[in-house]
Amino acid sequence: MAGTFDDAWVEQTWPYLPSDTNWAHEQHAPRAQQLPYLRGDEPFEIRGMDAQNPVFEGFLPGVKPRAFVQKASDSGGDFFEIRLHLDTAHFDMEEKRLDLVWRGLVPVVDEEASDIAAWYVETADLTAPKEPVADVEGRFLAKHVRFEVWPALPETPANDKADETDTVGEVVRSTQVGHGLNPSDTGMEGLVDITEDPPLHREPEAPVSLESTSFEGQDLRGQNFANLDLKKRSFARANLTGVSFRKANLDECDFTGAILSEADLSGCSAVGAIFLYADLTRADVRRSRFDNAHMDGVVASHLKGQNASFRGAKAERARFVEARLNSSCFDGARLPSADFTRAVLDKASFQGCHLQSARFYDARGVSAVFKKGDLTDVRADGATLSGCSFALAKAAQSTWEGAVLDRATFLGAQLNKAGLGNVSGTATVFSGADLTSAVLDAAKLEGASFLKANLMEASLEGANLTKADLRAANLHGAALWRTNLRGAQLELAITTATKLERRK
Repeated sequence: MAGTFDDAWVEQTWPYLPSDTNWAHEQHAPRAQQLPYLRGDEPFEIRGMDAQNPVFEGFLPGVKPRAFVQKASDSGGDFFEIRLHLDTAHFDMEEKRLDLVWRGLVPVVDEEASDIAAWYVETADLTAPKEPVADVEGRFLAKHVRFEVWPALPETPANDKADETDTVGEVVRSTQVGHGLNPSDTGMEGLVDITEDPPLHREPEAPVSLESTSFEGQDLRGQNFANLDLKKRSFARANLTGVSFRKANLDECDFTGAILSEADLSGCSAVGAIFLYADLTRADVRRSRFDNAHMDGVVASHLKGQNASFRGAKAERARFVEARLNSSCFDGARLPSADFTRAVLDKASFQGCHLQSARFYDARGVSAVFKKGDLTDVRADGATLSGCSFALAKAAQSTWEGAVLDRATFLGAQLNKAGLGNVSGTATVFSGADLTSAVLDAAKLEGASFLKANLMEASLEGANLTKADLRAANLHGAALWRTNLRGAQLELAITTATKLERRK
């Protein structure tokens, strides 16, 4: 009844039960206690199992769960009910506990159930009339709320930039409050007053005097500071929308809480400058230097930052969403929890960068360099990072689900407990990497190199390792169900407690 444990089982099904297993083999209840499906409100009586209660009796609770599936949009988007059966009632007399198990089946396209977007369960009284599925779907949609980590910026009206000022002010303010900061403590208490100024499309004011060392809180929209030496000047809380600082010297300037949206800072030097919680949305900083700048909480979405330098900058929780940072340099920068979602990072350099918990969702960074960086807990789901270098990087518990990592190198990297499921890693180098307990299920790893890599207790179920180099790799306890190892090199590999050991 347990099934056939032969070579075919080892090759195709291990470590799971054989395909001809009779499920009655798993039935542990005595024959007298085996029943057809239960309704859920049956009476029960248990005798001689409890010293204080020689007779223990009652009724099953009379509830019925209903389970529903929301299919993914690319699989039709249907919402339907799964038929459930109550097939187990387990009484624990020591704990005075009753466990009820309902089971149902739903077909899926693969082992990850990638065609299922969500599962939804409700419970109702057994005697209550069955509610239409459409009504349940309405409740499901009402409860299905998508949470965003950062507030989203609405689209800016074509001829109403005053609305953009309002939005940016509130985004920066909410970011501060959300991190336990008081706007008045960071020099931001006057930010909301900016929204009361005249519309941004007004005629520019006369040029300001450069004799002053402080422009704090001033409305300087549309001014031209190009090519000027403004070192150590303060622009804190100033409205600098559309201002030109092209090729200006902004070293050690203070832009705390300033609004620099659509400003031109291309070719400028802002070494050691302060941009705490400043807004740089759609600003142009191409070929500029922000080395050792203080940029915590900066909002730099849609930034034009090609060939810019941020060496040694501090930008915790900075937002570079959809920024263009091709060939930029962040070597040695501190960017924990920064957001590079959908950013373009081709040939950018993050060597030795601190990127703990940073987000690179759907980012593009072909041939970027993250060598010796700290990418612990990084999320790079769906990112295109082919040809990148992650050599000697610390990336424990990082997630790369569905990322494109072809020809990338993780030589000697720390990837323990990393999530690499469904990645494309053709010819990717993992040699000497620590992949202990990592998940590489369904990964495409044709021709990848795992020479002397530690894959102990890693999961490679359904992965394609055709012609991969696993020589001297540690595969002890690795899950290799349906793993394609055709043509793989396994000389000196440790395969104890795996499917491969059983072949020997």
